[in-house]
Amino acid sequence: MLETPEFTMRVPSHLYKYRSLSLLGENYERTKGILTDNKIYFPTYTEFNDPFDCNLHVSHIVAPEALRRKFRQLNPDKSESDIDAMVAAASSTSELEKRRKDIRSGIHDAQKNLGILTMSARRDHIVMWSHYADSHRGICLEFAVSDSMLFGCSLTPIIYQKEYPKLNVCDEMTLPWAKEYLSIKSYDWSYEEEWRIIYREHGFHGFPSNELTGVILGARISQENRQMVLACLSARQYPVRVYDAREKENEFGLDIIHFGNYRHT
Repeated sequence: MLETPEFTMRVPSHLYKYRSLSLLGENYERTKGILTDNKIYFPTYTEFNDPFDCNLHVSHIVAPEALRRKFRQLNPDKSESDIDAMVAAASSTSELEKRRKDIRSGIHDAQKNLGILTMSARRDHIVMWSHYADSHRGICLEFAVSDSMLFGCSLTPIIYQKEYPKLNVCDEMTLPWAKEYLSIKSYDWSYEEEWRIIYREHGFHGFPSNELTGVILGARISQENRQMVLACLSARQYPVRVYDAREKENEFGLDIIHFGNYRHT
């Protein structure tokens, strides 16, 4: 049974992407490109910071009757003795292990070119600010969801559970199963309240300018990066709300304070 947190039952009105402005690596240019060129990077699953993401367990334990039903369905004209021989051959340990490895390899090959963008329903989570926005020195981007879609794509909620998604060597890899498999993560990540967009190709993809509706400036953003972000927003076609993330005085947390709208004039 899949464990589905309550937040996955409702598509939020906005989703958020935490971004670093560090000059190390490609962070700075990729973040700036979102603000100036309306392009966002869809990584492959191999680029995720969680090595367990998009992993699965293929079971080679299968009942002979399940194999029989499968072979009978695929070979309706075969005799019972022929089906018995096929079941015996397919039930050997070596054949089941080969089938298991072939399935895993096939699934990984099929998904290696997919672009998988993950976003959060939270904009004020201090751990995500630390992990993904350079210890509060970066920004958090706000995108508007319309008709349960973003960037022209459907949204899939992440399902958090303790075990890998499972596939038996006799199971069919249907599209609904593949979509579910790509949206399952360890329960340890449930605090991120993630939603996922799966695209046929990884890399940079454009998005409608009006879908970027807000930018939250990190509590420790430098003055230089603050001015850079505001300058980029001032050149945009559609207005963008700008917020400050401020450390709360009496508790662990952030206040998100709106202080103005920016757009090209």
